[in-house]
Amino acid sequence: MKNRKAIPFEILKLNDSGFHLRIVAEINGKEISLIVDSGASQTAFDSSYIFEHMKDLEINSAEQISSGLGTNSMEIFECVFESFRLGDLVLQNYKAALLDLSHVNHTYDRMNLEPIQGVLGNDVLMMFDALIDYKNKQVWLDY
Repeated sequence: MKNRKAIPFEILKLNDSGFHLRIVAEINGKEISLIVDSGASQTAFDSSYIFEHMKDLEINSAEQISSGLGTNSMEIFECVFESFRLGDLVLQNYKAALLDLSHVNHTYDRMNLEPIQGVLGNDVLMMFDALIDYKNKQVWLDY
């Protein structure tokens, strides 16, 4: 039987009318910030961050090209994290997509917001039947 567990989020005000939801997660024991993005087809991590902070990972160029996240086409890399933690949920040997998220972080920097290391997309949100509770600032996952 699955349990529904909550992951707290912070609401980031982007401008006079925009918001992002930021959660704290972990990859291979390192704490990271992710934006909850129900418009993203796939969870993805910032390639610059991964190249700089996880030099021991085997990173390969992916066959596919990504579009979205406010850009034209961009190259995708992939790697496998030993662990990807969202609250109490731990995904072992998680195959991760890596994208250049510098355009997002550049915008965040102009707004005096902390950088993000990735986006939590629909692949994970759907897999765990996510429910976003804005009133209580929690993302609920079934696992």
